[in-house]
Amino acid sequence: MEKAVKQAAAHPERFGWKPPLLESFFGSLTDAFGRKTGELRLPVGAMSVLNAPTGVGKSVLMGDAAQLLAASGQGPVLVVVGKIRESLNAADQMEADEALVRETAAALARDAERAGRRLRVVPWVAPSRQREQAEVALSQGDERRFERWGSGCEMLGWQVDGPEMDPGRPPCDELRWAGGSGPAREAGRQLCPRMAVCGRFDHVRQAAVADIIVTNHHNLIRGRCKVPVEVDGQRVVRGMSVMEFVLRHCRVVIIDEIDAFQSSWCGAGSRELLLIARGGRRHGTLEEIDRQRSDLDALANLAVTEELAQARTLSDTFLDSVLVGNLWLETAQERGNRPGSGWYVPGMRDLSICQALLGVSSDTEISEEVYSAYLNLFPGACPGGRLPTGWEPLAEQLARALNERKRADKKLPIIKRDMARILKEAPFGVAASARSCLINDLLVRTLLGSLQAALHSLKWATVGLMGQLPAAADIARTLGALANDDPLPLGALGSALCGFKIDKHRHGGRLTYQSLSGDPHTATVHLGNTVALATAGVHRSVLGLSATAFFPGAALQHIHTLPAYVMTDAAPGAVTANAGNVSATSEEWQPISIAGLEEHLKPKAVWKLAERLWEDHLAAHLEGLARNDPQRERTMLAGNSYFQAGIFGAALAKACGRPGWIAVLVKEAGKPPPGVSLPEGVVLVTTDELEDLPRTHPKVKVICVALPLVSRALNILIPGTALSALASVWVGIRPVAQVHSATALYASVNAAGAATGAPGPDPASMLQAQRRAAFQKRDLLLRTDPRFSRMPRFLKAEVLAGILVELIQLAGRARRGGTPVELYLVDHAFFNAQQGDFPSLLRTYFDNLDAEQQALLRRVYGSTLTAWLDLAEDQDLLSFRTTVVPAPAVAVDEEDSTHEHV
Repeated sequence: MEKAVKQAAAHPERFGWKPPLLESFFGSLTDAFGRKTGELRLPVGAMSVLNAPTGVGKSVLMGDAAQLLAASGQGPVLVVVGKIRESLNAADQMEADEALVRETAAALARDAERAGRRLRVVPWVAPSRQREQAEVALSQGDERRFERWGSGCEMLGWQVDGPEMDPGRPPCDELRWAGGSGPAREAGRQLCPRMAVCGRFDHVRQAAVADIIVTNHHNLIRGRCKVPVEVDGQRVVRGMSVMEFVLRHCRVVIIDEIDAFQSSWCGAGSRELLLIARGGRRHGTLEEIDRQRSDLDALANLAVTEELAQARTLSDTFLDSVLVGNLWLETAQERGNRPGSGWYVPGMRDLSICQALLGVSSDTEISEEVYSAYLNLFPGACPGGRLPTGWEPLAEQLARALNERKRADKKLPIIKRDMARILKEAPFGVAASARSCLINDLLVRTLLGSLQAALHSLKWATVGLMGQLPAAADIARTLGALANDDPLPLGALGSALCGFKIDKHRHGGRLTYQSLSGDPHTATVHLGNTVALATAGVHRSVLGLSATAFFPGAALQHIHTLPAYVMTDAAPGAVTANAGNVSATSEEWQPISIAGLEEHLKPKAVWKLAERLWEDHLAAHLEGLARNDPQRERTMLAGNSYFQAGIFGAALAKACGRPGWIAVLVKEAGKPPPGVSLPEGVVLVTTDELEDLPRTHPKVKVICVALPLVSRALNILIPGTALSALASVWVGIRPVAQVHSATALYASVNAAGAATGAPGPDPASMLQAQRRAAFQKRDLLLRTDPRFSRMPRFLKAEVLAGILVELIQLAGRARRGGTPVELYLVDHAFFNAQQGDFPSLLRTYFDNLDAEQQALLRRVYGSTLTAWLDLAEDQDLLSFRTTVVPAPAVAVDEEDSTHEHV
């Protein structure tokens, strides 16, 4: 507060808002049980979570606390923000405040020498991303930042022969000795001789003596120091992790958006192994092992020949069969316009396969006993396991796919024909329209399940030969046979979650094997304790900030510890949640649902939704803002992708007749989303340009965006103020629920384990209980239909918790400076009873929490939670829960030429 008062006195026009903001912040701060607290304590080891709504001063607290701690001898301090761009902005802001920091430090510091020293603030950006940031700075005319990050590679000027280097990927630690007049070097990779003076690594040298280091989530979790680091004056470490470096150097860690940090960690445990490739320059790992084994002696060669041959045969057969169209991995929806995870876990479609074979409806649950019998259908299952009556001929065909020695291009079509005949007859009686997909799913499950087993056999066959087979180390590392430097290498499952992925290109394709491991939920909570001890040998103080850190059931975002500090969103009416759904016609109620439609129907439905939204709601809404709050006469309309944002923008521009009122978020500057033709005058903005939109394009009134890209760390402010320029947010399309994507699946499984048990006198029993819960959740998810409308209600509630977190964050974009926000749910899929309506699911979610969790949620979210619960109990929405709407019910003229460009 003293610093804020001094800033306000020195520069009232810039900092006059700070003292009342921080005074309100600390005056409202309580612990998790509602007791007032006037100060922040950061104990060593335990994670201290501060949950406070957007726009109340968390970012101010983060910057000021870091500076004061560093200046008073309590540093160095690590500040971790969500994205690279944020880390640069945070570092710049702290550097701008240095003069006042020095004045404050003079009063607080114990050491006069330190009090007079300028704070050294260092942004840490991975070298591989520096060129990207330099290009962004150049496009925005930021010469100072461009000079910092645009240094390039010094070796380009020294090279005299050999392959031309790629300026974007300089070989900093990948040089190899090729002979010459100088002394011979040892074999293997060599460091660049210019590394000691190269500007690309200035940030590492500066970080070693920094008072404050600022970096982003992903760099802390997975970043590496390419510069060798001397530790304790005794040893030199090559390839040290960024996490080890900063935890050794910094006594205090402050992490913004701690729930997003955990979510990033859930996906950062991924390791990828290229098995086989067609039509590219890179060779797959299996090909590399085959080439390298020519140097093995006969005995060692015998040990790997059979396992390698099996893995290569299955990989080659599967990839080539996909490339020629005999097999496919995508679901029917993924083959449309909907992006899928691209990830296939053997067993992830077991539910639909089992239901089809049994001839039961898609909403029929499969018991564990039936599921166990079904698994015996596949080769390599439990020997002698019982099959359901009449399934033996089908099992024989799947065994043929693996064991029959015949050309694969001729074998698979014959097997598919025979399987079709078997599935047509009793006991299956599968309809002709469903046989092709079912046969494909059975063969894919068989081939990839066997390939996964073959890779594990190859791993153990080659693990002792890694000195002679360098490529074998990649298999061992990906499949978990080698220890890595992750402090918690395995999660609640006790093993990695593995799957396959195919990437196609015009010359061929690649088959890769991916594994997800680690324990992100435990690691986040124990970052200053177990993780810091395992990584750097010390305890650290960690403060995590977020508006949505405590949200039980949200697998990716919920932090599994009670918040140490809470600021309740107590302002009545600060957030209001409303139904914004619209009808396809003015004559009768035909609400437009987008989520759940087939992909080829969505573009025209989205167009119609935007047109009707303007006519029924947006035009009047903006007129009201122009009268009552003209400085905030802006609104945000969110879809799930750039493509949907583009359709929203095109339709609204036509409906309102003022293209200059509409802005559309695009991936590349000046380029509209592929497949969308935008009217002339529509403003195209990238995420880096959004925050300046009110200044650069003051006439824009509606900003069409992709929700996943803007829900966090975006501040669109009224120029010259700290107040949000947005008055409302309209969620045009229900967010996608990808419970079977790699990250979401792993997060859900690991969160189920992390939420089980509690520390006690018998840790072995607790770990066993966590493992049992994780396996039960994994098996349940693999047996669950991935479509939201077909999920069990409790799983829908879990998905809803994650969606609520993102919607609260999205509403926060309009809360900067404490401004109120109106949130509207436009897609009728939010309210359609057939798809699991949002209000009733919200009541189910809240009712299923225990009394303590309910009370804490009310204490943490205050009026924000009240707004959502009011929506759930709104009697005017009851009719939506029982309305049966024909799908699709979108009145669109097929002859309308305005849709030709969509």
